[in-house]
Amino acid sequence: MVRLDDIKLTNPIDGLKVDDVLEEHDSNNEEKDNEEDGFGRRDPFDYDYDDKDDGGRSQGKKTVSSDAQSTNVYVMKDFKVGEIVKSKAELILRARVQSVKANREFKVSHSDPKRFTVACVDKNCKWRLRGTLSASHCGWVIHSYEKHHRCSINLRQKVKLGAATAETIAHMIKNDENDTIRMQEMLESKYGMKVIYWKAWKGRQIGNHIVRGTPESSFLGLPSYLWLLEQANL
Repeated sequence: MVRLDDIKLTNPIDGLKVDDVLEEHDSNNEEKDNEEDGFGRRDPFDYDYDDKDDGGRSQGKKTVSSDAQSTNVYVMKDFKVGEIVKSKAELILRARVQSVKANREFKVSHSDPKRFTVACVDKNCKWRLRGTLSASHCGWVIHSYEKHHRCSINLRQKVKLGAATAETIAHMIKNDENDTIRMQEMLESKYGMKVIYWKAWKGRQIGNHIVRGTPESSFLGLPSYLWLLEQANL
């Protein structure tokens, strides 16, 4: 597992140091990283695999390990240790989006105003994400992140994807111009996720509001627009 203490911030805020950003951390509470190579196969989702093991593809066939029939390893590189996220809500939303895309389910291990930790529901899987509130309260910092998913296939088949809320779907399809039915088909074909019509419709509505704004917000902006238009015509 990569730790923040071993690297520099990837996008530090001006005037902040690592010691100022992080709360005091007890390393005894962190799990040891398992550096073993994983068994990988071509992923239908947008994730990268561990570069240390190509699953035998270079020889034209897969190398089968003892647990190959029950486990696939996914390496999710969507978070970076030291990365600063604007808010806890954004951190949770990003974790949900990646959970849906990878067809993996996570559980919240710890959550309070200063710390947020999620882990894979599979007890044998080491995937784990931990964020902490910065000392200056200017954002949340990715403190530690284990990107390898080693989930049991049997467990994956039982995944209910509670993270697949309408808001999560909205951030996945906000730039998609398809109608609701085609959006349902896209989500199933691309992510293997069956979404009922009303949830896809609601996600589409929220996505449109994210991109274009709500009618209410547009109406509230009319006075400013009219004033600028008047000034331009003077």
